[in-house]
Amino acid sequence: MMLSPTGNCANGLADAAPYAWRLCYSYLSEAVDPPPKVGSPEWHKQEEEEMLQAEIRRYHERREAEAESWGMSVEEYDLEMW
Repeated sequence: MMLSPTGNCANGLADAAPYAWRLCYSYLSEAVDPPPKVGSPEWHKQEEEEMLQAEIRRYHERREAEAESWGMSVEEYDLEMW
């Protein structure tokens, strides 16, 4: 049994649709370039850059953890020793 909307009954979803549409800001979005194909030179370059950035981030995290545990960085320790 399929119910069909009539003019005598309120339809909350139909009334809500214009409000939801008005709040869609699709005109503010920017087109995103598709990712490069796996195995292509562009993909390898992107992977290399992501891996480099991840390693740099891990390096800085280790340095911060080391400074917190020792109370000073390696460079500060070396300067105080000499």
